Amino acid sequence: MPFRDAPPLEWVPTWLAATPAAAVHAFNELARDAAALLRLATVRADFGGSAAP
Repeated sequence: MPFRDAPPLEWVPTWLAATPAAAVHAFNELARDAAALLRLATVRADFGGSAAP
């Protein structure tokens, strides 16, 4: 649930240069998937549907 009475926050993931590339790519893929599910739930809720996929 978003905070409606606060300014938006911007977050940027960061990692050490020594972090294995595979771990960074896996994290990015999970983050993209989570964002897509959140957008889908928001659209469904906006149109009166269930937020659950």
